[in-house]
Amino acid sequence: MTLKQVKTLIVQSKFSEALELLEEFEKQQSSNALNSLEIISLRTIILRRTRNNPLLRTYAKKLTTLFEKVKTEYFEIIEICNVFTSFLNKKESLDTLIVLIDELPHFIQEKIPLLLYRQIGVLYVDRRAYDYPVYYDDLKQLKIIFKDFNDQIFYLEILVNIIWTNLYRWENKIALKLANEYLKINEDINDHYGITFSFGTLAAIYADMGNCKEAIYYSLKYLKHAEKLGVLNIIWHACFAIALHYAYAADINKALKFDARCSELEKHPDFTDIFTTPTRKLITIHITWKKGDVDLALNQMLELLERYESHYEPFSLAMAYGVLADIYYQKSNLEIAASYFQKSLRIREEFGAYTILANNYFHLLEINLQQGMKEIAMEYFDKIRKMKEETDEIWVNQLHSLSKALILKSSKDDEIRNQAKKILTDLVSTETPFQVTANRAYLHLCDLILEEIKSTANMQLIEILHNYINELTLKATYAQSNLLIIELHFLQSKILLLDLKVEEALNVLNQAQELAREKGITRLELLLSNEYDVLLEQLDKWEDLTTNLPSLEERFELTHIEDFLNGMIRKWISYSDVVQEEESPYFFVILDKEGSIVFSDSFSSESLDYSKISEIFSKINDFEAKNENYQFPVRFRYKELSCLLFKKQDFFFCYVFMGKSFQPIKKFALFLDEFLKSSISREFTESWLSDGNLTLDIRTQLSNLIEQSFEAQI
Repeated sequence: MTLKQVKTLIVQSKFSEALELLEEFEKQQSSNALNSLEIISLRTIILRRTRNNPLLRTYAKKLTTLFEKVKTEYFEIIEICNVFTSFLNKKESLDTLIVLIDELPHFIQEKIPLLLYRQIGVLYVDRRAYDYPVYYDDLKQLKIIFKDFNDQIFYLEILVNIIWTNLYRWENKIALKLANEYLKINEDINDHYGITFSFGTLAAIYADMGNCKEAIYYSLKYLKHAEKLGVLNIIWHACFAIALHYAYAADINKALKFDARCSELEKHPDFTDIFTTPTRKLITIHITWKKGDVDLALNQMLELLERYESHYEPFSLAMAYGVLADIYYQKSNLEIAASYFQKSLRIREEFGAYTILANNYFHLLEINLQQGMKEIAMEYFDKIRKMKEETDEIWVNQLHSLSKALILKSSKDDEIRNQAKKILTDLVSTETPFQVTANRAYLHLCDLILEEIKSTANMQLIEILHNYINELTLKATYAQSNLLIIELHFLQSKILLLDLKVEEALNVLNQAQELAREKGITRLELLLSNEYDVLLEQLDKWEDLTTNLPSLEERFELTHIEDFLNGMIRKWISYSDVVQEEESPYFFVILDKEGSIVFSDSFSSESLDYSKISEIFSKINDFEAKNENYQFPVRFRYKELSCLLFKKQDFFFCYVFMGKSFQPIKKFALFLDEFLKSSISREFTESWLSDGNLTLDIRTQLSNLIEQSFEAQI
């Protein structure tokens, strides 16, 4: 038996068997410090691969002590470690290191992958997540040494640490390249764990880029492979990743589903990764935030911050400060937002999170521009410009261009603002993996075009505005940025109103509300529903406007489009205080295609007004004539009444009420769902078609179903 057999078992993810072999080796090698060092190192790799973090921590000090003992026993190891450290610090060449390795005794030489890996660990011990002491250029040279020794285990451990270092720094171009290399190596040697973790890593990189679609795609692959591995801790991490990425995408219902699965896994006796479970609070925070309850999200984040501050893990703490800054920014509290961006910035500067600093600089530049402090904003722009000169990271280059555009856009001079427009146009024309920067560029460009429409009254520019919004909607759809898609539909409806296309505006609002409902963003769904109702109430007014052609200034005032777009740019669209109103039910009626009453049920003691039913049927016919292909249920107004309509074969189902339609739609949908899947639906149709009447039993069943549905608490 050799340690190579253990490494083979680790690659095959036969962790229990590998541990059993290591225990046998430990008994045999009690006096051999060098072999003991490799045994414990392999044991820690197994613990890391199974995410057994509590037990992993117990070995950290033991490894350090044992490595120092090995060095005292073999002066050659001290020398090779010193030269290797000098190599990493650019003071010695690779050739010098290789020559020294060639001169080593064979029993030490065969341990070179282990010794280099352990020396990196020594250098890393006082550093943090984004300060791993091996860089991309070092890796290209180290690969030569590890290839010569045909020992992939330790090389892969180094490689994955470098990937996550670059990910933490937001140097995603390098991280993505290395992650694909990591996946390829693991596929070549059929390392089951490595393949699994590759997908989790790729998911995290795409999440940093703002591409929720790819993040979700790879995290689902992560879970699929984790389930094949059968390691509970890894399955938990995969479910956590999926839930978090769905929360980022504002797909609340799916995020909650996988968050609940994490909760169940934590109850299992084999689950041991208790140090990581508090991070699940991030899912709750992002779900709360995306649902529109900004104040609750703030309180939840402040609670989590206490834990991060007490443990002082710089990456998590800097991230927490950044999230708090974003929340305060959304609450329009720019001073507190700036203070948290500064706190995040200081940590990242201290630990060399190089590229991500550009993000902090950009936010501080943006806040100072909004506060009219252009000189301070320029100081941050200079920092981004300097960073651009020192790196070829695409994201930094884009932030530089966007920052420059915002500074030019803040000018009152039209010629200078046109320069900003040119930069923004170039930005949106460039294919980029970084969605967030591109999104901001599109919105600022739309803002400039909207201002131009207002100042010149050139209505032909509306088509250009539509085109940009359609382009951004396609990109957001590809990236599964659901909240942005919904807000873009909302914006599109206001642009259509500017152009007096009222029916189209209603259709787009309905699409936005349906997507908000599907994704579980309830408060935004309510806001959109209320907006739709208001527009329905104003329909006569808008139809009158299309005849009288109001001035462009009046249209801007009616739509509040400038305030809305401004809110999108600054993330200030508020739907946390939207009030849900109860409706006043009037009656429920089923009509045939001729307008005859098949069934009716009143919600009050007053008798039905049949003349109103007749007029409502006339409105239904008008609606059908204009809309051959329409989605059900649909809303329309009749005088002071609101009506919901659904058509099944030759029957019209209509619920009439007064008030807002948010709750009525849900109740109406509940009734329709129960009705259509029950036997009542078939009996109802057969009974009416046979003799033009309904039996007492069918009428009773319908009344009961209506009562259950429309009195339900939804």
